[in-house]
Amino acid sequence: MKLTIGCTTRPFKDLPFPEACLCIAAAGYTDVAIFSDVGLAADSSYKEILEVREVAEDSGLTPSMLLAHAQPEKADGEKNYLRLIDHAATLGASWILDLGTGERALLDSYISMIQTAASHAQDAGMQISAKPHGGITTTTDDLFGVFQRVNHPAYGICYDPGNIIYYTKGAEMPETNLNKIAPLVSTCIIKDCILRDGKPCSLPVI
Repeated sequence: MKLTIGCTTRPFKDLPFPEACLCIAAAGYTDVAIFSDVGLAADSSYKEILEVREVAEDSGLTPSMLLAHAQPEKADGEKNYLRLIDHAATLGASWILDLGTGERALLDSYISMIQTAASHAQDAGMQISAKPHGGITTTTDDLFGVFQRVNHPAYGICYDPGNIIYYTKGAEMPETNLNKIAPLVSTCIIKDCILRDGKPCSLPVI
C-alpha cells in the first residue's frame, strides 16, 4: 500500500496561504489539505478556487483534500455540500474531509444528505472521509454506526486518534477499538493530544 503524507493548513492559519504553502513544501510534504482558514466556502467563486489551486501547485503541493462541515439543519445544507464537492473537484482534490454534525438529533438528516453527497462525490471521482469531531462522530462506535448507515463506497472513515481522546475526554482511548475501525479507515489525521489532570490538551512544542 502506498501512503501519502500531507499537511493541513491549520498549523499555519496565521500566515497568508502562499506563505503557508511554502512552509509546508519546505517541510517535505507533497500534499496540502485545505482547511477553513484558507477561506473557501460553498459560495466561493470558480476564480477563487482556481487561485488556491494555483498557489498550492506553484509551491510544489497537491491540494488533495478539502474540509467540509455538513449542515443538515439548513434548508440549503445539501446544496452547499454538493457545491463544496464541485469546488474540491476544481481544486484537484481527491478527498472531502467531513466533520459530521455536532447535533445528535440531526443524525437521520445527516445520513440522508451524505448518501446523496457520496453519490455526487463518486461521480466526481472523489471520496468522503468522516472524522471524529463530537456529536454524531464522537466515539469509534459512533463512526462505525454512521458508516454502516451511509453504506456507500465513496464514504469512509478518517481516523483521528487525538480527537477520540479530545471529544471523549479520555473516556475512550484510540487503541481500544483500533482493530474494529481499521478496515474502514481511508485517511488518518495525526496530531498530539494527551490527558492532563483529566483534561485533553496538546503536547507543548519544544
